[in-house]
Amino acid sequence: MVYSYTMATPDALLSASLSTVVLTADEAGTRLEYTEQAVFLDGGDRLETRRAGTEMMFERMARVLEREAA
Repeated sequence: MVYSYTMATPDALLSASLSTVVLTADEAGTRLEYTEQAVFLDGGDRLETRRAGTEMMFERMARVLEREAA
């Protein structure tokens, strides 16, 4: 799956991203590979902030999937 998105305030475009998600079967279930190519336009958004937000999103998704599997 490939998708793009932007982040903005009412006054400025902060960033634009192109993300790729690849799901493959493995012995433990499903492996997720995520790649994001980002352009930070105003200096207000940084790689560290984006990485932390993305990690939080995947951790929350993992908890939901673990509850569903139980």
